[in-house]
Amino acid sequence: MISPDLHQSKIVAVKQRYLFLCAILPLIFPVVAPGARARQAPAAQNMRLSRIEFSGLQQHSQDEAIAASGLRIGQSIDIPALDAAAQRLMDSGLFKKLSYRYRTNGNQATVVFLVEEASGARVPVVFDNFVWFSDEELLNAVRRQVPDFDGKARDEAIDGITKSLQQLLQERKIKGRVEYAPSIDFSTGKQLHIFSVEGVKVPICTLHFSGATAIQEVNALDGQRLQAEFRALFCRNQSHSAVSRARSSARQLQCAGGET
Repeated sequence: MISPDLHQSKIVAVKQRYLFLCAILPLIFPVVAPGARARQAPAAQNMRLSRIEFSGLQQHSQDEAIAASGLRIGQSIDIPALDAAAQRLMDSGLFKKLSYRYRTNGNQATVVFLVEEASGARVPVVFDNFVWFSDEELLNAVRRQVPDFDGKARDEAIDGITKSLQQLLQERKIKGRVEYAPSIDFSTGKQLHIFSVEGVKVPICTLHFSGATAIQEVNALDGQRLQAEFRALFCRNQSHSAVSRARSSARQLQCAGGET
């Protein structure tokens, strides 16, 4: 039989142990009230952009990178706006890898982009059958996404060029889609970036095959002969540059009728 004094001492010991645990547990496991969040950097909501920084720039200036991001000091930003800026930077072809972080001070936000610049070879770009536009119009359209475009581009710029050309078609209400295909100019062995429009008929009247002396000028209204000339050109394994020039020659024609 347990004596009353021993029983009381055990009760006291249990109470002391309970009080000890109540005191130490909050130190080990912080108490979070229902609906509250653990302490973290405030979300970039209704923040004013006070500063833009880039880490990793070697070939390009801070001003060039900021311009490519589309961000402006003083604008209101949130996470979707920062994600969109990061995508524009990747589409610019200036960077191979990119991430970002931000810090806040009151309602002011500083954004830091961590980048690795693109370093691959710049390859000539061919606009295959964009017969609706001049060279200047195409260059200006591409430079909206790829600011340093000069007729050559790295692989990292392919998405940006595709988007800019697709936007140009939409602005002119041309129902086509831009397709990209890497290619080789067999006469030189050099790589080419080929962009073309698919899903829309291109009106032409005649074709002149520059550099392919065995092929005569063809009236596009003579559909059977036109197909035969193209077939003969490919079967004789002419260089890709001749084929590309044959396709793009339509851009120099004032068309009276006929469709490919």
